Amino acid sequence: MNIPDPLPYNTTSPRKPIYFVMKRILLFFLCLLPIATPAICLAETTTVTILASSSLNKAMPDIIREYSIIKDTSVSIVFGEPDELANQIESGDPGNIYIAEHPVRMRDLQRKGLIDFSAIANIAFNRLVLVIPSDSYLIDRFGESLPFNTLLERASQQALIVMGNPYTTPVGILTQRVMEKLNIWQKIQGKVEYRSSSRDALYLVAKGGKHAGIVYYTDAFNNREVSILARFPQELHDPVIYRAAVIAGASMQEARDFLAFLTSPKAKRIFTKHGYTVPEETAPSADSINPFGNIDLKPKIKEITPKTSDNQHNTSHIKKVP
Repeated sequence: MNIPDPLPYNTTSPRKPIYFVMKRILLFFLCLLPIATPAICLAETTTVTILASSSLNKAMPDIIREYSIIKDTSVSIVFGEPDELANQIESGDPGNIYIAEHPVRMRDLQRKGLIDFSAIANIAFNRLVLVIPSDSYLIDRFGESLPFNTLLERASQQALIVMGNPYTTPVGILTQRVMEKLNIWQKIQGKVEYRSSSRDALYLVAKGGKHAGIVYYTDAFNNREVSILARFPQELHDPVIYRAAVIAGASMQEARDFLAFLTSPKAKRIFTKHGYTVPEETAPSADSINPFGNIDLKPKIKEITPKTSDNQHNTSHIKKVP
């Protein structure tokens, strides 16, 4: 049921905000009537559903809140591991935007025609770090001058190393590749324990007390229960690139609008506040986005020193994949 405009107006008219408020009030009272239909009550708000990697769980709620202030759009988000979220898309589960650091699954979805290859953007970057509990005895057993491969070997001799599963998670795949590049994977493979995500690995390090872990920097960022023993040298692994793509289907224009916001200066400030680095360039045009052609594995990254923030956010409306 369409509600006729009570007053014609020009989009440049100063009366537009008053009209907008009046229309919302009218819809509110219509929803209270017994004869009101769900279509009347929901016609005013468009919903965009995001399927996002669990390692974005700190930044994305803040970005959604900012977006909701400037757009009359309801945004919901489901966090999970990129592989399982891609499976949901293939199964036809509802979703409008897929955000993940898993290039293989992103490529698979694009080849199957499930995402719009003309609406894909790099939105943030991450890196790997080696962490230990903040109160661990291991802190006094390592020197800053140790070569990185020696540091990893000694860590595996002193403690069990937890990392993402290399068969199912991007962080695990990347970690194993680094170990193989350093020729130490065979040496420490028997001293490694797998977890379903970087966050799960970090939790075990923080709460277990006797483990070292290889996780994303942003998961350890501002976490007082762990100490970063070393950052993985960038030359050892390709950048961890978070790409956002519009899922083929309904509400694609609304999804493109949110995608554009993800590359805006305001969104970039939120990403850097939570420890990510962001692309230097502004949002590329739709015609120039194709990360599956000649991919620049070392894109320009703008290094920004994040500010510490102790603000706690209410994320009760955020859903997580079981």
